[in-house]
Amino acid sequence: MRARRAAGPHAPGNGAHGGQPRKAWAQLAVCGAASLALVYLMWALKGMDASEPYVYVPAPSGASPAAGGGVERQADSSALGQLLRRGDSGESEHGASGVQQERRQDLAGGNVKGTLHGASPSPLPSPLPSPVPSSPVPSPVPSPVPSPVPSPVPSPVPSPVPSPVPSPEPSPVLSPVPSTVPSTVPLSTPELSSAAAAPREGSTTAAAAAAAGGRNAGYQSTHPVLPPGGNLFSWGLAEARLGRRAGDVDSGDASVPEVALSSLSVVSIAASRHSAIATDNGQVWTMGHNDSKGGGGGGSPPLKASGQLGRPGGSAAAKVEALAGVHIVQVITGRYHTVAIAANGSVYSWGLNDWGQLGRLGTTEENGTACSSGADCRDGAPVAVDALAGVDVVGGTAGRYNTQVFDASGALFVWGYDGCANGTLPAREDAWEPRRVGGALAKERVVAIDSGYTLWIAATDGGGAYTCNHGDDGYAGALERKRTPNESGELGRDGDPLVPGQVAALSGERVTAVAAGREHALAVTERGAVWAWGGRGEVSGCGKSNAPPCLLKGDLHNDTVLMVAAGEYHSLAASSAMLYGWGGNDYLATGVGRGVEHKQRIKQGRDRGTVLQPTRVSGPIEAGSWTVLGIAAGYQHSLAIAAEAGKGVGKATGMAASLAPPGASVTANSTDNVAINDSTDDIPAADAGSAGGSGTAPAADAGRPAGDSGGIATDNAPATDAGSAGDDGGGNATGSATEADAGSGGGGRGKAASGSAARPGADTYHAGYAWAQVVEPQQGGKSVDEVWAEYQPHAKHDALVAASPDVFEGLPEFFSSRTKNPCWFENRTLRCIPYYHILGVSKCGTTDIYNRLVMHPHVYESNNKGPHWWDECPWPVKGACTAPPNGDFQGYIDLFAKAAEHIMHDPAGITGEASSNTLTSARGVYMRGPTMGKEMEVGLPLLMRESSPFLRLIAIFRNPVDRYFSAFYYYRWWKKNEPEPGADDFHAEAERDVQTWQACVARSSVAKCVNAYNPQQLVKGMYSEFLGEWLEAFPREQLLLLRNEDYKVAQREHLHAIFRFLDVRDLTEPEWDSMMGMKAKNVQKKREGMHEKTRKLLEDFYAPFNKALAEMLGDERFLWQDGEPGSLQAQNATGEGSQTASGEGSQAAAGEGSQAAAGEGSQAAIGEGSQAA
Repeated sequence: MRARRAAGPHAPGNGAHGGQPRKAWAQLAVCGAASLALVYLMWALKGMDASEPYVYVPAPSGASPAAGGGVERQADSSALGQLLRRGDSGESEHGASGVQQERRQDLAGGNVKGTLHGASPSPLPSPLPSPVPSSPVPSPVPSPVPSPVPSPVPSPVPSPVPSPVPSPEPSPVLSPVPSTVPSTVPLSTPELSSAAAAPREGSTTAAAAAAAGGRNAGYQSTHPVLPPGGNLFSWGLAEARLGRRAGDVDSGDASVPEVALSSLSVVSIAASRHSAIATDNGQVWTMGHNDSKGGGGGGSPPLKASGQLGRPGGSAAAKVEALAGVHIVQVITGRYHTVAIAANGSVYSWGLNDWGQLGRLGTTEENGTACSSGADCRDGAPVAVDALAGVDVVGGTAGRYNTQVFDASGALFVWGYDGCANGTLPAREDAWEPRRVGGALAKERVVAIDSGYTLWIAATDGGGAYTCNHGDDGYAGALERKRTPNESGELGRDGDPLVPGQVAALSGERVTAVAAGREHALAVTERGAVWAWGGRGEVSGCGKSNAPPCLLKGDLHNDTVLMVAAGEYHSLAASSAMLYGWGGNDYLATGVGRGVEHKQRIKQGRDRGTVLQPTRVSGPIEAGSWTVLGIAAGYQHSLAIAAEAGKGVGKATGMAASLAPPGASVTANSTDNVAINDSTDDIPAADAGSAGGSGTAPAADAGRPAGDSGGIATDNAPATDAGSAGDDGGGNATGSATEADAGSGGGGRGKAASGSAARPGADTYHAGYAWAQVVEPQQGGKSVDEVWAEYQPHAKHDALVAASPDVFEGLPEFFSSRTKNPCWFENRTLRCIPYYHILGVSKCGTTDIYNRLVMHPHVYESNNKGPHWWDECPWPVKGACTAPPNGDFQGYIDLFAKAAEHIMHDPAGITGEASSNTLTSARGVYMRGPTMGKEMEVGLPLLMRESSPFLRLIAIFRNPVDRYFSAFYYYRWWKKNEPEPGADDFHAEAERDVQTWQACVARSSVAKCVNAYNPQQLVKGMYSEFLGEWLEAFPREQLLLLRNEDYKVAQREHLHAIFRFLDVRDLTEPEWDSMMGMKAKNVQKKREGMHEKTRKLLEDFYAPFNKALAEMLGDERFLWQDGEPGSLQAQNATGEGSQTASGEGSQAAAGEGSQAAAGEGSQAAIGEGSQAA
């Protein structure tokens, strides 16, 4: 201002004469001064170096960050000293302690300072802005709930922090966000209400609970989770940590998983030496030990009240009242401390703080003074971790003396005894400060993490698994013998053990869940296989100690595993319907029970021993009537969340049927729980793998080893019973993993299993032909998004677009890589089209197959079993057709809206339809309406291939004579006033139809007569005339061609082959019992059989077509001359329609797939020109 006044109108020498030179110099002075001021201001904003900490002073209310929202001033050189010099309250005149404000500003701005060990600042990626931003007005960060136990140092109260961008709302994206986010995008401050951690603005408590879902470590962000909530199951050491009160009905058998605290609906669990659970209404309950006996704080004297229960009272289960008003969605347990994550992303901690594992200050047991670490530093009251204010935490885990969390952008933070941030363990007094992990994870998006005694393991959205020895040997370095990092092979890799590194053995897989034990680790791949390494052989399941990564077998090898958990000396795994345990069973924590010799190697003189390989647990869950939602493995006990099948979760599967925020993905913690990672973008480019160049999926997304067409890496894992030579698992039996290890689930990426055990009926006449079509072609199968990305448009693409423009306008540019089914997001709603299509043929059993398929937990039915949209709904649109309100492609997609709702929460789920006239619509007969008699440049098979190149097609054929006979009676149902026809009537009809056909061929060609589609029911049996066009349009491996007569005899074997063809998991025995017990629908009554002369007439007529079909498929069974059970003669003996499995019925008893009562798939009245006539 001085320079400006000096050059002002009243300054000397600024008159009319001779003033210009002085004015110019004055202007230069102004510019110079301004430049110096700007440089100083930039230097000040950047902050001083590590030797000169600063304190952030918030701006006055209403000031914006851009308008100078805060100033900095030099502070005391000691961060802890700065806190203590402000007095016992730890408060500054602006509300929060200076260093807390400093840390908050650093974290929110992406500048997590490396002042502890000279690490350079690392930019913090932040979530992309939500398509529906919430209010940009920052909400105040609330004060934590007062501790029920008086503390000499009041809990710090955070001050309001201006939010530079609107807080993101959950986005319905199942796909990963890009692994790198521009550092210029500021991290949004979590949206908070006046309550401590209230639901997001504008939502009710119930809605917030549904949006938040439940979270458990290890699979936080790689699968959606179930809606709140499920029953708590516990087993292991019979102490208060199990939550089974003595004398109560919950006490039961502690050696197997049984229900505990049955009145609670649980969404998150954590287990260590104590237990913590979060309920569907956001409450936290704890139980078990509240001291640090049994090992102490790594050489620290054991404390009688280390405070990990977070409440006064005894060890029995009780609610943590101090968190009342805070909606908690995840609980985490370290050995002697507890952490909770709220729905709004804030973090609370309590318990032992001897190495700063609380991420904040505690108080000493001796005199109650403030402390950041030390033998008797602890805090028994839940208090917010203010250093993370402004960071939207979505998942985490904890070890003995450390804590790890990640935010919505995938940035990973650690504190306590953990040097993985930069490879160096911080000084003990500084260890409490959260540090951003860099190195190999600097540009990766972490979606799951689990911490053990000596290591942690993280999974990224690209499917990679990264491990690090955090520096702790389980005793904070207090033992006389110093442990060598990676001594037990716990990292599963070579390289620097003290910084994150990728597990190379899994680089060809897509990892979706992880777990870390004392000295071993587990990982689940997208196809549901489990890998293990390190530690003792029986604990890892690899059969030997210090094992490199091996593929586990045992009871789980044919299941699709979703989650894993690792305790100190035992391990757990779970699929949607089954729970497995292995390792040391001294404390009964594996869940296999007492004295069960076929499940464990019993120790002499005891009723328990060692479980050498993954084994089904005993008790209620073994029956398969529960849906497993979460697992946790503690020190000497285990926990699980499970919901009774069919009660509240519908067709839930593991992480299925969830109300979790869209875009979430899910992970399991050895000592805890499940968290959801809300992605806040609409459809990230990383999800693409697209046609059209809008991004490519990460290389790891393929989920297959490079160069391996089978989707499963070569594995020299020891045989599952290898660890039989002693308790240390030292057996040396060897063996290679077979194809059967691959399983069948996981997004189309698994290799189909081989061998008669994995392929029931593969060596029999009636089922072998079906399995022969499944095994070889399905090897190396690609996911929907990969097929879509790689598909090259056909030469006739433009003609196809012209014939059906609404289809190509309605298809997305790319499909989500997170869903197995072809799905995408449109206006925040998941939209899906079929993964499979049962093409027909009508009256051959299509309805029976469809109705049984949709009983599979991962197969969801459409609104109309057989809409006949592709063949009957014309373009241009002429009305509702079968896809209301219009017969266009958007209406067709709407038919799968309910299925999409399920798939939103079950990414492994699929949907499809069974329009049984689709196959016989080829040859120019039907395509978006009747096209017979027209010159068509393109046909229906090519249209469906161009629009759905990934589509899996199923067709079932029946002896055409029998099919024609069945159709004769079926399509007379509307002629109710006419007498029932007999054998003579049928013979007369057959003669007329054959003569009509012969007359057509005499004056034209077979091709034109097929195209004329008359007589319709006779022409439908000419399977070879239609199938050829489908085989030209689709790869052979995408078609499964079955025979009705074989399906009847070996129904279960056929369904098993179909499930493998569709790449969904095998069923449990209870599920098979339910499916096979389904009552056939629309069974026709017994009728007079046809005359022998009629049979001979029709057999002669169809013989050349059958021969062409048999030659086309290379299988003489399609000559229908084998005389096997289920043939024409057998049907005549039992009466038409006695239907063991042919399933001629419709969903509504109105005709095969009809919406109303109009016959097979047609809405209108039936006439000779109609598809269903």
